[in-house]
Amino acid sequence: MEEQREHRRFSANGIAKDVSGRQTGDRVLTVTNFSREGIGISIPHDYDFKGSKDLELEMTGLPGISSLTIYGTLKWLKILKKGDKAFAMQGGVKCKQISPIEQWRLMIYRNEGWPI
Repeated sequence: MEEQREHRRFSANGIAKDVSGRQTGDRVLTVTNFSREGIGISIPHDYDFKGSKDLELEMTGLPGISSLTIYGTLKWLKILKKGDKAFAMQGGVKCKQISPIEQWRLMIYRNEGWPI
């Protein structure tokens, strides 16, 4: 089956910490992939969304970037089977604002193979 996504996804292995204070648990998410418009995340068992699906994430560990802040909206959730001990869900976050945007663009350009 052909991929139906608008933007290509790139694998990642970063950490995203929720700094909005609206969620409970240890608030450490794993960034599994990224694209021009969003990120894929793995969500631990003790993470609980309270009310709003708007997130403020501080991300570290992405290729070539020391730290980023992403303001976004959780667009989808998938509950994982009980076989995964570390994570309960996977989700997708659509970015509304990224700071600093220049570092995000450089990371996308490098992964797309575009000259910088």
